[in-house]
Amino acid sequence: MYLNKDIQSAITKFSLLVIILIAGGVYLDSPPALVQPLSNLPWLPVAATLGAVALSLKLNQQRILNAALYLLLSQVILFIQPSLLFTDIYQISLITGMVMALAITLKGKDRSVTIKGIFDGFLLLAFMAVVWMLIGMAIEHFLSSERQLIELTIYSTVIMYCIYRMLEKPTNNNFIISVIAISHTILIYNHLVATNLTLTFLACMCICLQIADSHNMAYYDELTGIKGRRGLSMDSSNLSTDYTVAMADVDHFKKFND
Repeated sequence: MYLNKDIQSAITKFSLLVIILIAGGVYLDSPPALVQPLSNLPWLPVAATLGAVALSLKLNQQRILNAALYLLLSQVILFIQPSLLFTDIYQISLITGMVMALAITLKGKDRSVTIKGIFDGFLLLAFMAVVWMLIGMAIEHFLSSERQLIELTIYSTVIMYCIYRMLEKPTNNNFIISVIAISHTILIYNHLVATNLTLTFLACMCICLQIADSHNMAYYDELTGIKGRRGLSMDSSNLSTDYTVAMADVDHFKKFND
């Protein structure tokens, strides 16, 4: 069941996704001189991603932790091979496998961090990398003339699926995972490599939205969307010395709650 706040959140996040993709496209076409020095700092995305990993562990967010670890893995790959060889089926399979794994992660629920959850995340990544490698080999040997069309169809499907999952459940976690998956999908299709600034932006977005989530959980009731004890305490501290508190009892609330 969709509530008004869910619809508003879905519209807001879809609008932000469009803005991010447009801004990313403009940046790739003509990077502003102001941010070019940041692109020459190889440690910057690693530091930001390690921060996202640490915060995910602290806030006990398994899906975001796996997404941040995927980002860290992509940075290790780029460090080893600064310019990806898009003719190398193994390199592309690993990056594309990451995108596929992120898309599948969108279907899962937010769970507490466990060693098994981390292991399952990398197992899923390895499985999807092997699947894509087999698909790529099959296309290369049997459908090489239709390669571009097939890749366009597959990547478009991944993007549409991520958008659908994000709109179906417009949480910050789904938004983060969708942006990472969609941005990498577009880069792979256009044979482009994620820059240091792109990876730093994605990692910083993980950090900021996790902080926003922790604030919402602390100050708002998840079921009703109204402010909880902390939120009411903060609001009441700004009231004048004379005020009235009204209390109401809702009949048959259990039926509504269930």
